[in-house]
Amino acid sequence: MTVQNIGQASVHALRASLLVTAARTAHAGMFSAGLVAAALEATAIQVGRWLDLLARYSTAGIRAYACQPQLVAAPATGARPLDEVSPSELWAAVVTAQLQTGVATAETIAALLDSPGGRVDRVDLLLRLAALSVGGQRPTGLRLTEDGWTAGA
Repeated sequence: MTVQNIGQASVHALRASLLVTAARTAHAGMFSAGLVAAALEATAIQVGRWLDLLARYSTAGIRAYACQPQLVAAPATGARPLDEVSPSELWAAVVTAQLQTGVATAETIAALLDSPGGRVDRVDLLLRLAALSVGGQRPTGLRLTEDGWTAGA
């Protein structure tokens, strides 16, 4: 099954695609969007845009990617699974976090999603926010700026 929209991929699938690709290219340390797209079963164009937000390196005009260690680390033990957070709860956290300044860090958004049952894994949230931004799943224009995430037209 091919994921038509990276914004609809589960956080588990997003993280697994990076883990598989990083393991396959450990000797080189860098990889193409196509390798992640194959692992995720998504289009290389959307995966490339997603990776541009996460791990881009330009070398002689060629886009290559390398994951920072935290992106390929195991999920936090006892974390609240982000795939169990409803889209409306996630969106409410994004909007609430950026109300005062117009932008919000992933940490601020995550703090609003934390519950007594567990903290949201911060890397999972970063993967999800980037995928939603690239996948067009942004009712009011979720995008990444130099200062953080913003949800505005």
